[in-house]
Amino acid sequence: MAEDPHFDILKRFVNLADLAGLKNFAPPCFAWSRTADGELPLLFEAFKKGVMKHDSRKRCLQIVEWMIKNGADPFLRLPQKLREPCAFQWYRSKRGEKEKDMSDEIRVQANGQCLLSFALALLEALDETEKGRYVGAADFVQEVVSIVSRMQGQRPKIEVDQTAIDRWEAIRNMTATHNVTFATADGPVTAHDIALIAASPVLSAMLQSCMTEGSRKHIQVKDSSAAGVSLFLDLVYASSTCSEVQYKTALEALDLAHRWQVEGVVRVLEEILQGMITDSSFVDIASAATLKSLFGLEKACATFAQNSKALQRMSQNGELPPALKKLLGHAAMASDTSAPKKRRRSF
Repeated sequence: MAEDPHFDILKRFVNLADLAGLKNFAPPCFAWSRTADGELPLLFEAFKKGVMKHDSRKRCLQIVEWMIKNGADPFLRLPQKLREPCAFQWYRSKRGEKEKDMSDEIRVQANGQCLLSFALALLEALDETEKGRYVGAADFVQEVVSIVSRMQGQRPKIEVDQTAIDRWEAIRNMTATHNVTFATADGPVTAHDIALIAASPVLSAMLQSCMTEGSRKHIQVKDSSAAGVSLFLDLVYASSTCSEVQYKTALEALDLAHRWQVEGVVRVLEEILQGMITDSSFVDIASAATLKSLFGLEKACATFAQNSKALQRMSQNGELPPALKKLLGHAAMASDTSAPKKRRRSF
């Protein structure tokens, strides 16, 4: 048994494919990438469970994604020696055929590999014929690869005590002490100048200038709703919100964070919007990602689009903006109404 009792408890929750149990019993700052004593890291345990048990695959995908978000490293290589072997093997011959020949065996070992390289090795070993026989397992492995790809470059996170978040939310809600007003499209929203100055170089310059924004602490944002500005401020203060977030509100907050160069809030909203991509929201979210060069959000949009039959159909019918066609693997087409290129004259 592993020395850390938490490890064994969490391993049992992984074997049950119980994400709620993991969330409830995982201690703060748990070492998700632990490989001590020759044990498989729990990320590998969840992957192995998903490959082998078809009825647990959806839950195992959720566990893999949650673990990576909380610090599990899909690029950490396993030691060459493990307490228990971790390998998948099968035979090219179909069931019911004569006794198997060892030369007919396909075997992929995890020893010395990271999760991503192991997953890719499995996909490589599963040729088209094998994928037909193990289609569920192959789809699961491909989904894990997509999760790792999508989460590349995401912002680092640390565990903090809940009271720290509660304290900043309380400060955010002390409206009697606010001294900056945002004039939005549907009413005023207020905040503390010191929080805005610390978060944004643009707002810092505005609020400390001799212009109206600085002298009256009054900022015009008539192109944004109160909900969009409020979400932006929630994330400035505490990187969290108690409000139900709609994708259009998140896009408004993203526009403000990008305009005012609040990079931390941009990255938070980029992650939020990745989980809000649907057939109906795709054009708005992908357009924002492309316009603002948000590569993580662009990648998530591309992955979604390439697996959406509705968007593929829209692209074929010319119903998508040309700039978004590249996300579906099509070259952007020039508009028929575009102005002809002017002839260059040299002197």
